[in-house]
Amino acid sequence: MKSRLIVISDLFGFKENNWIQNYEAILNDYFEVVFYDALVLAEIKKAGKTESELHNVFVNGGLEIAINNLLNLENELVNVLGFSIGGTIGWKAGLKGLPIKRLLTVSSTRIRKETSQPNCELNLIFGEKDSNAPSNNWFQLMELNYTRIRNAAHTFYKEKEHVEIIINRLIKEN
Repeated sequence: MKSRLIVISDLFGFKENNWIQNYEAILNDYFEVVFYDALVLAEIKKAGKTESELHNVFVNGGLEIAINNLLNLENELVNVLGFSIGGTIGWKAGLKGLPIKRLLTVSSTRIRKETSQPNCELNLIFGEKDSNAPSNNWFQLMELNYTRIRNAAHTFYKEKEHVEIIINRLIKEN
């Protein structure tokens, strides 16, 4: 039987982003996959909003709405793959009781503000050139390991050449 994997989108959701298709076909071979659009979880209407405006809506209440909605949707043990804000949603949902076996966050820079971590296996990946990634000091204080992808910016996960690196982290540990 396949393990359950929930995939949570980045700030822009899945609707207009075809990059997730690079993950979908491969992940479906290994997991029972459920995709959650972060915008839908947070009950945010994207139309006409800039990236900065979307970010502000998430920070000012949207994250909490998304976390609570996810907690209402999921109550069984899951693996979580979260991209950017999606990883933060997964992290915070884990702190609030979502039963997570393994959490893989990709470019989830907002976790740098966290002082506690969910009780699960953690795998954190950031682009080397992501200026908002947590500091080395934060990783030491939290006693966490992480991977930095060489010469990669915040949205490196959308680039086809990095998909295999991310998926292999999930598959090898499944």
